[in-house]
Amino acid sequence: MTDTDKPDAYAVEVPAPTSLELSGQAAPDLIPAFRHRTADFAAANGATPKAVEAIALAVSEAVTNVVKHAYEPGKTNRGIWLTGSVTDALLEITVSDRGCGFRESSSPGLGVGLSIIADMSAELDIDQGPKGTELRMRFPL
Repeated sequence: MTDTDKPDAYAVEVPAPTSLELSGQAAPDLIPAFRHRTADFAAANGATPKAVEAIALAVSEAVTNVVKHAYEPGKTNRGIWLTGSVTDALLEITVSDRGCGFRESSSPGLGVGLSIIADMSAELDIDQGPKGTELRMRFPL
């Protein structure tokens, strides 16, 4: 038996994190970063490969909506926040901003991302108020 064949008597199994917090300035480079970090979080908490794919797509759409639509052009404070939690075999992801909320836009595709998110998630809640928009998605694990 070689050293690589021996079980590590000192190995410690580290449990998956049950929460995730990401934030930054709403810019295109955050889209893949948030997508990958959320996909890793979902996989670590037992999501199937198909569920990880759906979660990654939904997060990409939600973050893209913030980057493209949440803030007026030229606004310098363009924050975006993503949180994730695991409870009762559900993964909940929240994406929030302090933008202007839904409004008429000259950008093509407004609303298509929300229908994709609704199709990918088991539940979708959207709260809009004077302090921004919060989108909560829930996925079974």
